[in-house]
Amino acid sequence: MNERAARKILVCHLEQPFVDPPPRVEKALKAISNSKALEEDYKKQLQLDKQALDALEGVQVPDEIVAMFASKIESAASKSTGVRNPAMISVGIGFVLLVALLVWNFLGRPAAFPPDALEVAESALKLDGATFEDAGIPAGELADWFVLRGFEGFFVPKGMEDMQADSAAIVKIKNQSAAIVDAGEGSARFVVFGSDALGVSIPPGEWRAADIGGGSAGAIRQQDDTCFMVLIKGSAADASDFARRGAR
Repeated sequence: MNERAARKILVCHLEQPFVDPPPRVEKALKAISNSKALEEDYKKQLQLDKQALDALEGVQVPDEIVAMFASKIESAASKSTGVRNPAMISVGIGFVLLVALLVWNFLGRPAAFPPDALEVAESALKLDGATFEDAGIPAGELADWFVLRGFEGFFVPKGMEDMQADSAAIVKIKNQSAAIVDAGEGSARFVVFGSDALGVSIPPGEWRAADIGGGSAGAIRQQDDTCFMVLIKGSAADASDFARRGAR
């Protein structure tokens, strides 16, 4: 198979794990060894395909959205020769962008970190050591410590309760009381506050993570009407991993 024929076939091919390519694709893949240019182009294609698949992994498109665009995709496909045909590319890009927009705006922005929680995080990170009192007990045992000082509802998620609380404080953030704990020899700062009072709402059992700025990141979850936030040095991915693994 010559380079031109192989290129036409490979440009329409999408590699899938554990799926053998059809015979014509296998022939085209063998032709790669005869053309350095084709080999380089195909490597770039594989990289772009992987990035696209990684970006879309786990995205659930509602059935009604798929049905809405099914006829448009079928129409475009009938007029084209492959998925990389310009007509299909245009329809595909438009479809993905529109679905992403609809999911983002109409399905509750499922992965969003609450904006009000970002304000809480930024305020908590600005606190200096003079604000805190020595604690010296596991973070999970601080509920009574805070009750005695006028703050009720303090909790620490499972997996973090054994972290040593170096110091703790009750502060005002947006005129509402919040419990702050420095734990793990300064490796993490816990923030507990009333969700309704500060306008934060998160589906039960979910963690949300975000970059806060200045090299810090946070993860937050809600239990009843109280939010727990952990702030660490690192990225949103680090904060999410820290939270989901229970700081272990």
